Amino acid sequence: VDTWAHAPAPAPVARGLQAGEGRSLLEAAVVLRNGRVLGKFCCVSVATDGAGTDRDQRWLRQGARLMARLLDHEQVLRDLSAQTLNH
Repeated sequence: VDTWAHAPAPAPVARGLQAGEGRSLLEAAVVLRNGRVLGKFCCVSVATDGAGTDRDQRWLRQGARLMARLLDHEQVLRDLSAQTLNH
């Protein structure tokens, strides 16, 4: 996913696209704390009703937020480790 440094980061919101009869392609951006978009989580939902698709979007959005949080924490740990090794 390409982003511009001067543009605001997109909200980590899932959106539905038609992926075929009875299926929807769902996407949710993985946005780090600094606003950098790392990529997207994607899945195909086979839910036939709007409520099922909404539920799938919420789960996908939560997964994207969790991934961003884990990656942010991993970077913090790397920075702290590098500081410790340099002292």
